[in-house]
This record gives sequence, C-alpha cells and structure tokens, in this order.
Amino acid sequence: MERIRLVFEQIEEAKRLLEDGSILKLRLATILLDNVAEILMNRELRYRFAWDDRGQFLGKQNAYSPEERKNAERRFDEKVRLLIRLGKLSKDQGAVIDACHQFRSEMFHVEQIRRPILRPAAVLLFHTVIDLSDQLLSRSYMLPGPSEKESQAFIQRFGIGKGFLLDDEFPKKIGAVLRAGISFNPSGLPAALSEDLVERVDQTLTNLKYVSEGSSEQQIDRQLRYSQFWRTEGYKLAEATAGEKLLAEAFDKWNSNGNAQYTLSRLRKWRRTAELIVSCPAPMALRHYCGIDKKFRPFEEEVHETVFQFEEHIDGLIEEERIRESMRR
Repeated sequence: MERIRLVFEQIEEAKRLLEDGSILKLRLATILLDNVAEILMNRELRYRFAWDDRGQFLGKQNAYSPEERKNAERRFDEKVRLLIRLGKLSKDQGAVIDACHQFRSEMFHVEQIRRPILRPAAVLLFHTVIDLSDQLLSRSYMLPGPSEKESQAFIQRFGIGKGFLLDDEFPKKIGAVLRAGISFNPSGLPAALSEDLVERVDQTLTNLKYVSEGSSEQQIDRQLRYSQFWRTEGYKLAEATAGEKLLAEAFDKWNSNGNAQYTLSRLRKWRRTAELIVSCPAPMALRHYCGIDKKFRPFEEEVHETVFQFEEHIDGLIEEERIRESMRR
C-alpha cells in the first residue's frame, strides 16, 4: 500500500507546487512528476521482464531483444520506446514524457529554464502522469494496518475505502480529485512552443546581421557556410599548405554537396515550421519543437557567444580610444 500511496502523494505535492505557479515551484513540480513517470515505467518493465523470464522456461519468445531490455533498464528514453512498442504507452504519451524529461534534465543539471513554456508543459505532464498512474499502477497491494496512520489518512482523504478493501477503480477516483483545479488548455502549449521558437530564430537572424556589420544576406550566408567548411575540412587543407585556389575549389565542391548544416534558408524553414506548431495538438507540437530545438540550439548558442565576443572587442576598442584621448589631453 505504501508504494501506491507514495506515488499519488508525490503527484499531490506536484499539484500544490503547480497551484503556486512560481518559476521555482514549477521547476520542482516538473522534477517530481518526471520522477513519478520513471518510477511507474520502471515498475511496469520490471514486472514484464520477470514474467517473461518465467515464460522462457516454457519456450516462449520475448517481444524484445536482450539489447533492448538492457537499454530500457538503463535509459529513460529507451524505457519510453519499449513501452510504446509493447502497447503500454501511446505515442502521444511517449512524446510528452520524453520532452518533459529533457526539460527536467536541463533545469536540474545545467540550470536552463524554458520560462515561456514551463507552466503549460508542466500541466500537460501532470495530466499525463495521472493517466499513467491508472495504466501502469500495480493493483497488488496490502491494506494498511491500524498503526499505519499515513496510509489510513490517505485512504480517507481520497475517499477510496470500501469496507476492508479499496474500490476497484481507486486510481481513477484519486486522479479525478487530483485533476480538480488544474485544467489544461489544449491550445496554450502549442502557442507557447511556437512563440518561443519563432522569437529565438528571429533573434539569431538579427544577431547574424549584427556581427556581420552591414554585409548582404548573400554574404552572410556564404560566410556561414564557409565557417562550417573551415571547421570540418578547410583547416586540414590549409595545414597541408593548400593555396587559396584549392581552398576555394574545395569549398565550392563541399557546398554544392549540401554539407552545410546551418544556412539562412534552413533557419527560415525552421521558422516556418515553428509558426505551424501553433495549430498542432500538444503532443505533436512537442515532437516538432524538440526536433527543431535539438538541431537549432547548438547553433543558437554559438551565435550568442559570437555576439558576446564581438561586443567585448568593440568595448575594448572604445576603451583604447578613451585612453588615447585622455593621454592627448
């Protein structure tokens, strides 16, 4: 009984944090809910693996390979993938859990908080985890004894007792109580995801123009492509004492083969996709958002660092001129 109670009480605590609504509390709610999702998935797989191990003695074939099992025991995303394939999670549930786990990891490990999407994503995760608590929760339990005050209070608080038994549908009853007061706006999360990505792509395009100091878009795009060529192949040719003509020919060949990962046209394509996210259902919007974000974020961070270095250089030039001016006086 305690294992069941702790799952629901952790969701209950997450609800209290969601109701507070501050960035800190939303962050903590996401961490708690992500943990419940992982606990429920881990239990489900552990039971499945133990059952299948017994079945192997009867010559039954498992629905997964030993490598898939090993990966699922170790990694969160592989748990999700295997449970979807086994029919225990829907693809939409998997998309929500996977995306929110990524957000949780960023907040927990590197203090990266996606403020515009934090609340709608946390609320969707909250409702998804309540669904999982009904789908994946073990119905095997022992009723609390008289001395187990916390479990007794839990049963009374949610009104799920029925004589000496629990109601058959007790997870649904608890879920209904927990959901009360925490509504999910189906269009809110896609709109927040779309707005976040569009603003970030626009800011990156603005930053590229800023550090290019008046260059045309054609020149910016060529510089962007050439910098990627240089990091992958150009520097090697230069070290081999290749002349400018050979470098130019190598770049043209590299570029014509479509090797540039980041181009102005690709950034604008991502922006158009980001605009369309607003019309997607929330789980699909999360899939598209995470797909673009995974490709775009490294470049976004690199451009941001370039802007920082560029402004440091400008500040240095201004300071040098100030010093020279004071010396002339």
